[in-house]
Amino acid sequence: MFKKTMIPGILGMLLIILALLCGPTQTQRWLFLLGAMGMTIMAILEHHKLFIGLQLVIVSGTLTAFLPTGEIIKGSIPILVSMPVLYILYTKGFLDTNRRYLGALSLIILGVGYAAQHPLIYFTGGFLVSLFSLLELLSGFKPALIWLTLNLIFTTLAGITLLL
Repeated sequence: MFKKTMIPGILGMLLIILALLCGPTQTQRWLFLLGAMGMTIMAILEHHKLFIGLQLVIVSGTLTAFLPTGEIIKGSIPILVSMPVLYILYTKGFLDTNRRYLGALSLIILGVGYAAQHPLIYFTGGFLVSLFSLLELLSGFKPALIWLTLNLIFTTLAGITLLL
């Protein structure tokens, strides 16, 4: 089940988990960015077009956390990045199933969550990415286990935050 191409994703997942433990600091922003890059490298090595395109949205979301602007602007940048990504994925035929549309929607929401750092957005995005990742895993894409694990953690932590 383990593939060498999953190593950057595993490292990325660990960095993102560490970022969750840091709290909102500059260190957390860097850990999120480096973790997202690790996940992007894994998507590239695995040649998974949807995860490649949508990790670009995630990276844009993590980069906006460094900008000294309001949440509306930070949240809109990943959405603006997602539009051409989704257009390319759609025109190239990569959004050919409902499962892939779910994946596209879920990662966009999670990208906005990275930027806005709001628990409801984290919860919604994490839940939808978890569902998409589970479907991808069941269809045979083994690295989806990393996205599934990470997003179950996001969903659980965000759910706890919402309840408190």
